[in-house]
Amino acid sequence: MTVQRGFLRRRGKTWTAYWYTDTVEGRRQQSKGGFTSHTSAQAFLTEAMAALSGGVFAEPVKVRLGEYLIERWLPTRELSLRPSTLSSYEVAIKRHVLPAIGELKIQQVTPDRLDRFYTQLSKQGLSPKTIRNIHVMLHKALHDAMRKNLGKGL
Repeated sequence: MTVQRGFLRRRGKTWTAYWYTDTVEGRRQQSKGGFTSHTSAQAFLTEAMAALSGGVFAEPVKVRLGEYLIERWLPTRELSLRPSTLSSYEVAIKRHVLPAIGELKIQQVTPDRLDRFYTQLSKQGLSPKTIRNIHVMLHKALHDAMRKNLGKGL
């Protein structure tokens, strides 16, 4: 994969970085938006192009949190967790995480968004211990996602 060129474009109040790559299927345009300044978009584009030319670029991941938890993360934990823990994780994901934040892309899961989620759970009457257990589970899952470069914005 080689970079041909890249450019920036203002879209409303944010900036978007665009670049082209050569793939087996042909030339492909890629983009990443939401940058609050021209400088931050340029820094991203420069880093992305350097990563591409160095062969370490990771494509943007569009996996949703719920999909990741149910289809990717939970099955990998089966051998390392007790059946009761695995079951409680599955119930917590299906009952609490999926309805509230399961549709978010992994990159959209921010500390602020998680704080609002935990507050919402508290208002629904969940005990602090249950909320803490959900937090621990999400922390482990998101840590694994970051380790696998799924949370990276590149």
